[in-house]
Amino acid sequence: MRVTTILPILYCLLLAGMLFRPAGAHAAPSAARTCATASECAAPQQAAPKLFASYTFGLPRAQAMKLPGAAPGKGDFAGDVLLPEADFAGLPWSVRLEFRRDALVRVSLVEAYTGKRLEAVNNSLRDMGFEMLAMLADGVRLDFVAALKVDGPQGLQGRIEKLHKKENPNRMSYAWFDTRKMSRETKVTARNLSELLQVVAAETREAEVTLLGDGKGGVANILVDFSLPVLELQTYNH
Repeated sequence: MRVTTILPILYCLLLAGMLFRPAGAHAAPSAARTCATASECAAPQQAAPKLFASYTFGLPRAQAMKLPGAAPGKGDFAGDVLLPEADFAGLPWSVRLEFRRDALVRVSLVEAYTGKRLEAVNNSLRDMGFEMLAMLADGVRLDFVAALKVDGPQGLQGRIEKLHKKENPNRMSYAWFDTRKMSRETKVTARNLSELLQVVAAETREAEVTLLGDGKGGVANILVDFSLPVLELQTYNH
C-alpha cells in the first residue's frame, strides 16, 4: 500500500525531538482533549470538538443511546452504539461506540481516506498533546521508544522507512498516546513503550490511526480508534 502523503513519515522523523521535549511543551490547556471521567469533562473546555463534548469513557450504554441519531449495532457490531456523524479534526465521521460490561471503552471513527483527512487528524492529535510512539504494518510492530534506545534517531528513521516500503499491507497503523502528564525524565529513562506507559497507565489515552488498504496498492479508508487502555484492561479482568 503506497500512502499518498508523506505526513506520517515526517511526523515519525520528528519523533526524536518530540519524545524529549520538556513537559508542558504541548498545546495550551484549552485545547481539545479526551476525558477519563465525567467530572473531568465537566471542566471548562474552549472549542472542544463535538466528539469529546458528547460522551466520556465509562459512559453507560443506556446513556449513549440517548445521543442524537444513536442506533444499536447489529451483526458483528451487536452491543455497540452507532452514530451517524460526529465532528473531529474539523471533519465529519461515522462513529461506533464500543462497550464492555456496560462501560464505553472505545470510540471508533471511520471515513474514506484522503491525504487532507489524514493531515487534519495528525495535526489535531498533536494539538491535543498526543505523540506517535509506535506503528504496525500487518502484524510487524515498531516500538519507537525501544528503537531510539537501540538504534538512535537515524536507525529509527530507517526502520520506519522500511515499514512504509512494505508492499500492499492490508493495515498500516500509527499509535499515538497522550503524553502531557509524562515527565521528561520518564521519557528519557524508559527502555520501551510498555515501560513508559506503565508509569502513567491510569492517565494515558491512546489514539490509533489506521489506514485500510483497498487491495490494489492504495488506501481505501482511515480509521481512528480512541481508547483508555487501563479501562479496557479493567473491564476484561472484572
